[in-house]
Amino acid sequence: MNKTNDFICNTKFQEVKSKNLKRTMLACLVITGAFAVQAVVNITQWTLWNVWTAIGFSNFLYHLTWNIAILVFFFTILFLYWSHEAFHQILAKGMNIIGILFLVVAFIVPRISDSVSVPSGMSFIRYHDFILADGVYIILGVICLLLGVLFLNGYRLQNEVDAIL
Repeated sequence: MNKTNDFICNTKFQEVKSKNLKRTMLACLVITGAFAVQAVVNITQWTLWNVWTAIGFSNFLYHLTWNIAILVFFFTILFLYWSHEAFHQILAKGMNIIGILFLVVAFIVPRISDSVSVPSGMSFIRYHDFILADGVYIILGVICLLLGVLFLNGYRLQNEVDAIL
């Protein structure tokens, strides 16, 4: 008895999805790459010129955090592009690193002696001169950590589906 398969595998949708994913990732790489180059230039110039003496260490740390987050995000997208997958563990790790960086800086910046207020203008739990944390960085940190958890779950689900197929 010669029996054929009763199911049909249509791979055309996967190819279109893969091309769209590659185009989107490439566009993200170009855009974040330009910002990453600027971030490296900023960090180098600020360090050589001792910018923190002019703008204050809290403002310097605030801007430095943004530049480091941009660099981490660029390398995360770069590794994700090399992996050729929609979800990868590196994406979750990158978002978690950025989230932890934002949360740590949110609590450090108000403790610096030259910081009268938080640079973002939004404080989290303020009582007279005491500011617990920078509200914008707390929100960004929580959002990045949440995205990291979602991306890790997406990566695990993708691995389960790949194992089934």
